[in-house]
Amino acid sequence: MTAYPNPYNPKKDGALYIGFTAAQKDPDKVAVKLFTPGFRLVKEFVLTGAEARSAAGRGYVQLQSRQLSNLAAGTYYFTVTLYKDAKAVKSRIAVLTIVK
Repeated sequence: MTAYPNPYNPKKDGALYIGFTAAQKDPDKVAVKLFTPGFRLVKEFVLTGAEARSAAGRGYVQLQSRQLSNLAAGTYYFTVTLYKDAKAVKSRIAVLTIVK
């Protein structure tokens, strides 16, 4: 799992792409969760329906800079979880650095 660009600057870089390998090709929901270094949840982005299936097929989730601009500069951890029929498949934890 990767984040591009990393480090990420919401004021200069535009969209952030979270790349992943999908074990489920037809999920009902895709969730990206961002955590502080103390693993406190600070943001969750949820895709459902056609958006979730499209993201799983492409292998990445695109987040716009406006969705991340209120985060402070620093290091964050993120995961991607795919849901299908009440079963969840979680990714490993990856690191994202935000600079301003």
